[in-house]
Amino acid sequence: MSGPVIVLLTNTGPEGDQLARRLTDEGLLPALVVKEQYRFAPRYGLHSRIARALFGDALVNRVALARLPSETRLALEWEHEMHLEAHSFFAQAVRQRGLGAKAFTGEVLQTASVNSAEVLARVRALRPDLMLVLGTTILRAPLLRIPNLGTINIHSSILPWYRGTFSEFWQCLNDDRQHVGVSFHLVTEGIDTGDIVHQHRTACEWPVDPFRLRALNMLAAIEHAPAVVRSWLRGETEGKPQVAEEGSFHFNRDRTLEKRVALWRRLTQG
Repeated sequence: MSGPVIVLLTNTGPEGDQLARRLTDEGLLPALVVKEQYRFAPRYGLHSRIARALFGDALVNRVALARLPSETRLALEWEHEMHLEAHSFFAQAVRQRGLGAKAFTGEVLQTASVNSAEVLARVRALRPDLMLVLGTTILRAPLLRIPNLGTINIHSSILPWYRGTFSEFWQCLNDDRQHVGVSFHLVTEGIDTGDIVHQHRTACEWPVDPFRLRALNMLAAIEHAPAVVRSWLRGETEGKPQVAEEGSFHFNRDRTLEKRVALWRRLTQG
């Protein structure tokens, strides 16, 4: 194929689809879109696993929710409502801003893991110049070694702050407006530690819930991605190393029910 060869690695959410459409609109048609069907799997105890095998996840989840303290239950129900509202807001904003009008008609590969042998073989065959990443699990070395010009990840914070997962949650919980935004950075074998290619601070009203903030960040990422990719491919941009001693990092397990309730209480009760 003529022009630079780009592979987009993403998940099954609407943000990845819209990013592929946006790149297509801007003349940067991905040669391949890999959609990872990753699902976060909670670690259930033995009794829970037996109950789920007998009665199914939906029933067990409803019973478990009913047994929670009232504040915890209200907080989880609020999260669900905010997630649905943010999903609707994102879809409407995409239409209003005209971000990705053309449908992506290129090759799509569904996978349980971006690091699978199938993905490695297909990406190697394409010999891409660049891989662009939005919302996948950690990429391993064999995949990272393939593209000629490296791999750029889109992370929803102003790195090096809020590396890891659920960046928007921690920004909202910490009442931290200073590090709200998106970072385009080179992917290394560390987690969100690669050189910064571009950063954009997301403007929004404050306080804000993490789901709406995530939608705003993804809109900004989709809007800016073509210019960032084009500049990198042309050699007009240099990566800026992160300061290793600065920043913060969070795992999935750090986002406890207690902290989720604390955020709900602050955002809904003042």
